[in-house]
Amino acid sequence: MAILIAGLAFILIIAYLLLAPIKLSLEYPFDKSAGRSVRVAIFPFKFKWPIISKDSVSRNDRAKPKKAPVRARKKKTSISTGQFLRLLIDEFDLIMQSGRSAISLISSLIKSPRQFQLRISMHGDFASPDISGMIYGWSMALNHLLGDSASIIFRPDFADRPLRVGVSGGFEIRIWSVVKEVLIFIWTLPKLRLLKAFWRVKKGARDVK
Repeated sequence: MAILIAGLAFILIIAYLLLAPIKLSLEYPFDKSAGRSVRVAIFPFKFKWPIISKDSVSRNDRAKPKKAPVRARKKKTSISTGQFLRLLIDEFDLIMQSGRSAISLISSLIKSPRQFQLRISMHGDFASPDISGMIYGWSMALNHLLGDSASIIFRPDFADRPLRVGVSGGFEIRIWSVVKEVLIFIWTLPKLRLLKAFWRVKKGARDVK
């Protein structure tokens, strides 16, 4: 009975994590005193992590010399240029099919988030007033094209002040939507042909030794 209850609880937790909407937001104003943070909300929990700037790192930490990690040398195994070009020619249609599947996956992942919001704020001056005026005109034109989900605000300051940039935004996503697209991507891949091509590369590398 206890095992059954534990199994049902595990299934419910997995279903909750897959289906519950997750909200991610970023607050990075150019004014450091306003606070910079990353927030994650998954009902009913909310998490917040402050973004620590480089200026807050103590001088003592900067002064400490960092030891480079010692990495074990690995024997390099590679195929010759001729073998690689032959593989590309023989498996060109496989590469194109895999590339189309990868592009479809990336496109689907980009479209997965909902309630997308992005706001970019710039305050200051570029190298010259002419460039600042041109950037201001571009930002006003882009705002009409981006719609309500994104905006670019540029406030030029011709007092020769350095440019400061602030970013804020967020989106909502369900993990299941990402998992679904990844599973579709794996399903559409020619897995057997990819495995054969992989073994051809391994065999060619062994022949080079």
